Amino acid sequence: MNALQWATLVLLALAAALGIRRTWRGSSRRGFAVIAPLLMAGLLWLLLYPPLLETARVEAVVLSTGVSTQQLAELDSRVPVYALPGVVAANASIEAVPDLATALRRNPAIGNLRVLGDGLPEHDLQALGQRGLAFEPGTELRGLLDVQWPATVRAGTLWTMHGEAAGVEGGQLRLLDRSGAVAAETLIDAAGRFRLELTARTPAEADYRLQLLDAGNAVVDELALGVVIEAGDSVNALLLAGGADAESKYLRRWVIDSGSALASRISLSRGIEQRRNDTELTAQTLQATDLLVIDERAWAALAGASKTLIRSAVDEGMGLLLRIGGPLSALTRADWAALGFAIEDADLPRSAYLLDGGGDIEVARLPLRVVADDSVALLSASDASVLARWRAHGQGRIAVWLPLDTWRLATGGDKARYGTLWSKVFSTLARARGTSAAVLPQRARVDQRAAICGMGADALIESAQGQR
Repeated sequence: MNALQWATLVLLALAAALGIRRTWRGSSRRGFAVIAPLLMAGLLWLLLYPPLLETARVEAVVLSTGVSTQQLAELDSRVPVYALPGVVAANASIEAVPDLATALRRNPAIGNLRVLGDGLPEHDLQALGQRGLAFEPGTELRGLLDVQWPATVRAGTLWTMHGEAAGVEGGQLRLLDRSGAVAAETLIDAAGRFRLELTARTPAEADYRLQLLDAGNAVVDELALGVVIEAGDSVNALLLAGGADAESKYLRRWVIDSGSALASRISLSRGIEQRRNDTELTAQTLQATDLLVIDERAWAALAGASKTLIRSAVDEGMGLLLRIGGPLSALTRADWAALGFAIEDADLPRSAYLLDGGGDIEVARLPLRVVADDSVALLSASDASVLARWRAHGQGRIAVWLPLDTWRLATGGDKARYGTLWSKVFSTLARARGTSAAVLPQRARVDQRAAICGMGADALIESAQGQR
């Protein structure tokens, strides 16, 4: 029982006890008169909190488009049968309904559903709730069963599409762009799964056609899809390095090429630095910085006042990436432990394959383990070890980065994957700015309900003919 039920029970018990006491003190002490207050309290309790009666759950059959004649002939007349739009009721025992929700309202005792035919549309799946579902296709499935792709991607990054097909042995997938040129293609594996990778180049609304081909290159199924390629938000980045290395070099180049603002200070030797823009660690500079990237040598060279300014800036929303490129001093370990990251020596291999790269991209790393409460993996390896972790700190985020040579992606001809990797890092850690855009439905279909979230009061819908 909850707190309200306990309180009600106590009050009813007190009222019944008071009634029995007054009756006992009165002139009439008959048995019924004495127990009457107790009975009234019990009846009032049942009125307020009636017992829940367990109703028997029944199975129902739902007929969708594509149901076969054989399936209709094998229907059990003792089981409720409902026909969705597009299915002609073969006999009077089949009840036609406009959608699944209507059938469930008419028969609340339905616990399990058998769906015959091509399956349920999206809005009917949402009405299913916690009920059991069994699907029996009307005919042998042949074509695209499931396709997943992102609705929006950032320009310069790599995005993937994956899904499942059936009934096409030895088939392949081909993705055509708006001009009809092949943008990507791949074979279907033995389990019917496929995966395509593409590079988002310039900001645009990209239209594609996904074709499923059989072994003879005949088109079996086709799906039109669209992806919005966004330019992305500009980030004010500050990079501090205690020495020149390839990782800093290519990271600086990527930041500039992505259209973001960069200030950098790299120590070349004692008293000699390579600087770009304003790198003074003042409260004003850090307030304008979205993400600070600093390695262990540059951190060790900071004064205590500068470290305090950085912590204050993170509390106010600035992102901080702590990059480890060599041995850590005891003081640096203590400073970073105060930020929530315990850096421990570990018996780990000095290289790992990136999980995000499909397990085929190897990077070097130091044999260290990062332990942080309430942290989230930012980059993982295929051996289940974590190469980078981030955690919230005030209004900002702090991350520790272990890979040493992600720059090899850029020099090895895989600039898109390199850009995708660092775009994820920057978008996760950088200071949150701007306003959120409306969230559009990824798969809007004719005659099916779609929801648009995050719209303002002045939002309009425009038809293909220009009508608003």
